[in-house]
Amino acid sequence: MSWSNYLINKEVWKYTQLLTAYKTNGLNPTKYIEYILKDIPGSAFMEYPEFLEEYTPWDPLVQKFCK
Repeated sequence: MSWSNYLINKEVWKYTQLLTAYKTNGLNPTKYIEYILKDIPGSAFMEYPEFLEEYTPWDPLVQKFCK
């Protein structure tokens, strides 16, 4: 396997794991990604990294908006 194929496979595996996490938590992957892309840019997650915990698939607010 070439180096580029290895990197592509690694990225595909990461996205597969994310989609599995979304589905396991009953989320619509598209709604979840849209929610994050709309909300995170205005947040202070660089100063407060713990803020990102509010975007985990099992967070109640994420569950509310991304089902």
